[in-house]
Amino acid sequence: MPFEWKELYCLADSITALVGEDFSSEACLRSAVSRNYYAAHHCAKIFAKANGLVFKSDNPSDYHREVIEHFSTDTPRKHLVDELKMLRQWRNSCDYDDKIDNKEFLYNNSREKTIAILTAVGITCNPL
Repeated sequence: MPFEWKELYCLADSITALVGEDFSSEACLRSAVSRNYYAAHHCAKIFAKANGLVFKSDNPSDYHREVIEHFSTDTPRKHLVDELKMLRQWRNSCDYDDKIDNKEFLYNNSREKTIAILTAVGITCNPL
């Protein structure tokens, strides 16, 4: 049975509950933003493949761009282009930048965008 990528969204919420249990707020929020992005990306990728996306590249790192490009031609879901781009930018910032001033904002908004993306591709998110 294939992995349920939406579990990463649930994991993101669980990670934030670990603050104070040997983990800083910053570590938890950064990790949660990253998990939210990957939940959204992989669920969007599966939906896109089921709806005609054939990857041009054999390199999985190119899939991020190709999934976004797919939604640029999917009129009812065209809004996902900006959502996925923003989530990826936030994920990159959380994974690579030494200093981030707006961690709570990034987490809260990544959570909202992830829910919106999962919903748009037909995946139900049960709040924790």
